[in-house]
Amino acid sequence: MPLPNDVLSWPSPEALAPRNHAVSLRPVDCAFLAKGERRNRSAMGSQRNRLLPRKGGGIEGARRMLAAGRAQFRLKSRHHPATATNLVLDIPGAGPGWVVLSADLDGHSLAESTLDHGTGVAALLSMACTAASLVGGLSRGLRVCVFGAEEWSLSGSRSWLAGLPREEVGAMAMNLNRDSIAGSPHLTALTSGYPALGGFVRDAATTTGHELAVHLPISVSSDHANVAADGVPAMRLIAGFDEPESRLSYLLTAADTRDAVPPQELARATQLAGAILWRALTASDAEVATLREGAQGLEAAMAVLAPLPDSGVLVPRGGSKRQRPASFGAGER
Repeated sequence: MPLPNDVLSWPSPEALAPRNHAVSLRPVDCAFLAKGERRNRSAMGSQRNRLLPRKGGGIEGARRMLAAGRAQFRLKSRHHPATATNLVLDIPGAGPGWVVLSADLDGHSLAESTLDHGTGVAALLSMACTAASLVGGLSRGLRVCVFGAEEWSLSGSRSWLAGLPREEVGAMAMNLNRDSIAGSPHLTALTSGYPALGGFVRDAATTTGHELAVHLPISVSSDHANVAADGVPAMRLIAGFDEPESRLSYLLTAADTRDAVPPQELARATQLAGAILWRALTASDAEVATLREGAQGLEAAMAVLAPLPDSGVLVPRGGSKRQRPASFGAGER
């Protein structure tokens, strides 16, 4: 898939007089539980479904299952600890704060994983390349995160967050997470129970000529949910939200190929994401502080996630191990 380069309408590096800062890339291994259901269960309405790897059949298959009534299937799987890698790239600004730009690197062997999640990674690379020469002159820096194990109960980002000092999490101004940002021309910001965040990102979109819908309730569907549960305003940008007929129905199926992503659609989504990122990087500290006001409690929603391994450790490559607290659970820090 070609990267949507040169689509961000940002100031030139010369206009910002950026400073030179060291850029650091840190691969961080994370522990998670690779597991699935081990006996017959109903495929409809069971709480145990949260332990199942996603199973894709497309919108037509879903219609046939619903028409048939209650469906059952048997899944054989292994239940074992595993590791994945998160990539964290820090581009420091002139001050101590950060905006976190994220996507996940999970893919599937069914097709090309273009919608989920080639689109978000392509946009992330384009935006990071554009921002690299600009951020040094701004008051806050950019932390670019490519998470692993997102499809396994969002374990990659949870493991990474659990290993960070609390003051480092507190220095995060906002998280912009892109997951499946093409597949429909209609884009929505899932703002994770942070009421002030919706207006902030919608204003950024409309001032640059883009339309953006906002969905306030928490959606525990991608890595932004973990960041939001840690007290940081976080959103997921997604295409085709609440559009069952859109090309997003191809997720986790053999139809998830580059043919499902018109280049102009991906370019437009990247432009919109760039406008949101630029506002987050340049907003005043007072404006950023208001984004946390009125945030909803997320503990109950996050309880759907499977626990991380009790023996999990975070291993920054080339560095020392940091033990993750064995008692860690959703909403606990």
